[in-house]
Amino acid sequence: MGVKEGFLRPIGKAAMAVARWKYSMLVILIGLATFASIQTYYNSLHHSGKHCKQIETLHIFKFSYIHLIEGKNLYADHLEDHCYTYKYSPAFAVFFGIFNLLPDLPALWLWLMVTVVVTFWALRSLPGVAPPRQFLFLVFISFEGLLCLQAQQTNLLLASLLLLGLIFLEKNKYLPATLCIVLTGFIKLFGFGAFLLFLFYPEKWKLALYTLGWMVLLAIVPLVVVSPDHLWQVYQDWYSQIMSDHSKYAGMSFYGMLGAMTGTEPSKTILLGISLGLLFITVAQYKKWKELWFRQLTLASLLVWMVIFNHKAESPSYVIAMVGMALWFFSLPRKWPDIVLFLYAFTGVSLFFSDLVPWPIRDAYFYPYHLKALPCSILWIRILVDMWVVRKPFAVATVSA
Repeated sequence: MGVKEGFLRPIGKAAMAVARWKYSMLVILIGLATFASIQTYYNSLHHSGKHCKQIETLHIFKFSYIHLIEGKNLYADHLEDHCYTYKYSPAFAVFFGIFNLLPDLPALWLWLMVTVVVTFWALRSLPGVAPPRQFLFLVFISFEGLLCLQAQQTNLLLASLLLLGLIFLEKNKYLPATLCIVLTGFIKLFGFGAFLLFLFYPEKWKLALYTLGWMVLLAIVPLVVVSPDHLWQVYQDWYSQIMSDHSKYAGMSFYGMLGAMTGTEPSKTILLGISLGLLFITVAQYKKWKELWFRQLTLASLLVWMVIFNHKAESPSYVIAMVGMALWFFSLPRKWPDIVLFLYAFTGVSLFFSDLVPWPIRDAYFYPYHLKALPCSILWIRILVDMWVVRKPFAVATVSA
């Protein structure tokens, strides 16, 4: 064996190990999507009653396109088609026109595959996070990820797009970075909060120009199937729904938890203002903007904030917070107290709301008091504290995660 061959052998073994980690992640994600689609579809076949089936969310998305092209109010209650109200942008309804061409089962599987492929792409590309940690990242979010997939919701896709936005920003690929972030806002408006990340990068004029271009393009995409007058009315209806929802709901959020525990109705506006103030003051440490870990923790805090201060948060929304907490944990080496807090978050958000806890206990205590918000709220404060006290990553920890 020559010197060169002996030198390359450990490199080859390391490359194979990395490939195995990434392959395992892809297999797990495809398995989750396939299991969720088959289980959800066949459960729906045996569901009693005409409406509110297991695939209700898929039907909401598919019918949104039909209602759009038929000139109906996209945000009205269409009880003849589905039980719940459509909440997303008209551009998202146009996107789901593709899935209308397919029967429910293949449409469901394809929709979930879009989510897991984007998730795999984001996890395998995380800067500063080695493949073994990427795998642990996936394990941490897998419970909530499966719940989101079973509910056919957009939350895992949204969180993964925001991760990709950060990844592209780190590579100075501003065109795809801005597209990823703008797409999240056209799924759920709070995704636009990730514009805060633009503070950290040069050529802000380019970021602003690309963002404006993508927003205009996505805003007018529905013109391929509707008239300008009808599209304007659709946006007015969407705005009315957003304003109405904010006043009516507290959700499985910090607001809902605080209200259930105190028996009061806390002011969402005041609490939202306080949370934004804490976040902005923390991010304003411009001397740390050049640090990768600080940029990652900023996105982590945003991902958790988007859930706990969202008046429409529900159980499947918490995969977004889980992605944020995993990003916080794996962005730096960790001390044992952080590991304990991380495991508490996993237990309090995922395990306590799983079948490991008897349903009567969950129904009596965990759901009424919206206790998913508790560990996330504690860890959100912990993320902000890290952003203040950490100076250099190597000064943080003596125990590697």
